[in-house]
Amino acid sequence: PHPVLRILALIAGLACLVLGVVGWLVPVVTGIPFYILGFALLGYSSRRLRCWLRRAERRLPLRARVALRRMHAWRRAKQRAKRFAKERRAAL
Repeated sequence: PHPVLRILALIAGLACLVLGVVGWLVPVVTGIPFYILGFALLGYSSRRLRCWLRRAERRLPLRARVALRRMHAWRRAKQRAKRFAKERRAAL
């Protein structure tokens, strides 16, 4: 990813983790969605954290792992389609 996007994702990810902690301390606000979004954004911004998240994925229940793998496969297919369309337009 572009360096500016990585920095923005890092800042947003850390902010979401902070909101998750606030949600843990304040019972009115739930923190779990903020944790999920924060880890997803940090995984986007850091290669090392992405590897750690993939290792931690093994501890999830089977249904959650299958859902995550489908999401990753869908994203990869979408990126390949974009790349193919871009190359095809360049060839014309």
